[in-house]
Amino acid sequence: MAGKNKGEFIEIEPKQEIVEKVVRVNRYAKVHKGGRHFSFGALVVVGDKNGRVGFAQGKAREVSVAVTKGAKAARSNMFTFTLYGTTIPHSVMATYCSTTVFLKPARPGTGVIAGGGVRALLEVGGVQDIYTKIIGSTNPHNVLKATALALKSIMNPVEVMKKRGKVIRKFEHMVEKAAEEEKAEGETEAKVVIESTDSKEDKVATDVEEEIGENEMVE
Repeated sequence: MAGKNKGEFIEIEPKQEIVEKVVRVNRYAKVHKGGRHFSFGALVVVGDKNGRVGFAQGKAREVSVAVTKGAKAARSNMFTFTLYGTTIPHSVMATYCSTTVFLKPARPGTGVIAGGGVRALLEVGGVQDIYTKIIGSTNPHNVLKATALALKSIMNPVEVMKKRGKVIRKFEHMVEKAAEEEKAEGETEAKVVIESTDSKEDKVATDVEEEIGENEMVE
C-alpha cells in the first residue's frame, strides 16, 4: 500500500555519472548542384539522476556524431531543481510558446506518468513518481523548454519557510536538517580560515628566519 511521500531533499553530489537519452533524431536534406546532402539533428537530454539536468541539439552528417555533439552541449547547459524524495515538493506549470506543461507530485510507486521529452528529462533528473500533462503543441523542443521552465520554478520549501517565518509540519524535519548543515558548513569554513592563517604565519616566520640567516652570513 502506497503511503505519503515522506522524502528528503536530495543533495547535489559532485562527480556523479551523467546519464544521456536521445529524445528525437531528425534528418535534414540540403539540395546542391551535385545532389542532396543529408545531415542529422539529435535532441539529447542529460542528467545525474540527482536533480541536475540539461538538454541540447547536435547536428552532423552522422547520427552518432550528432548525438555526441548534443550530449556535449547539454552537459554545458545543465541546471538544478529541487527534488523531494522520489518526486517534487509541489505542483508547477510553465508555458513556452504554444506549449504548456503541468507537473504534479505523486506517491511512491506511481511511476513517471509522462511521455516523450517530459519523461526523458524527468527520468534523467531522478524523478520516479510524478503526474504530468502537456497542453497545446507537442513539439519536442517546446515541450523540453516548457518542462525546464517548470522545473526551474520549483521552490525549496525550506527557503520559503525561512522567508515567511513559518514552519510546515510536513517539512519541519527539513528545516532542522538545513540548520545542522549550515552549522557544519560554518565550522568547516572557520577551520579553513584558521588553517590558512596558520600557513601564512608559518611562511612569514620562515622568510624571517632565512633573512636573519643571510644577514649573519654576510657579517
